[in-house]
Amino acid sequence: MHKHKVAGPILLAVSGGPDSVCLLYAMMQLVDKNTLHIAHYNHRLRGEASDADGRYVESLCQQHGLHFHLGHSDQLSPQQSGIENCARKLRYDWLTEVARQNGCNWVMTGHTMNDQSETVLHHLIRGTGWRGLRGIAPKRRLTITDHSIYVLRPLLTCTRQDVLDYLASHNITARHDASNDDIKFTRNRIRHQIMPQLIEMNPDAVNHLAEWADRARMVYRQIKTESRRLFETIIAFQSKERLALKLKLLERNSNTVMQEVLRGLFQSQNWPIDQMNHQRWKEVIEVCRGTRTAVELPGRIMVTRRDLVVQFIKR
Repeated sequence: MHKHKVAGPILLAVSGGPDSVCLLYAMMQLVDKNTLHIAHYNHRLRGEASDADGRYVESLCQQHGLHFHLGHSDQLSPQQSGIENCARKLRYDWLTEVARQNGCNWVMTGHTMNDQSETVLHHLIRGTGWRGLRGIAPKRRLTITDHSIYVLRPLLTCTRQDVLDYLASHNITARHDASNDDIKFTRNRIRHQIMPQLIEMNPDAVNHLAEWADRARMVYRQIKTESRRLFETIIAFQSKERLALKLKLLERNSNTVMQEVLRGLFQSQNWPIDQMNHQRWKEVIEVCRGTRTAVELPGRIMVTRRDLVVQFIKR
């Protein structure tokens, strides 16, 4: 498990599956049970099976005398697009609120090394830079208020097999989420079809992919430092609908730093950054480098190069 100094009440996100149940039992061995709060979020996407997961987690809490918090949502439909991202946002928003109400500075999830390697591979397939290669953050800040709340993933150094071995040795039976078997989701295809083939070619594939996330985190930290420095000097003009950047300052940097600066500027302009993929950023950089004359981006943002500046105009 990752080593962090954790004090005060802790909120554990427990789905009822093997990983989060393993985390629950491990944490009961490490800290005073009275400091543990167990949170289960029911997305109500699998009918009775979803409800049964909640009852299972609640019964664990009753059995061990743990604080239990149940949340649910009726906002999702199994047919809607981007359902995984929507579900994740609803869940983390709720977890943050439960943590705040109960004075918890830490929210822990049961992500494992396998989750990390699958995430890195998923991002590689979609097309990513160093930012995406970081995968799942071992520690991430959830709030920017005075009461800081962090999410912590203590099991990222443990494999899924480690988890199953731990549960078997303690005679613990966790719930199984059948939706994790549905290969219409890319992540599930990676888990059930691609990863087994990679492991067959190299038994250390999970570990190697997870190591890339650690390397990417170090590289990205340096990229972020350089881009922050550039961010302060590069803007020639800025308004709600228009942005002009000094080409001379921009061009002397690597494409990686340039993309990070552009990401930051898009966020500050409140432009549709979620619609910008690796290919789109590449096209913008080509305009900055002078190898492309112009490009129109999502949100009707036109990018052109003009003498000493590259300008972004939102129509």
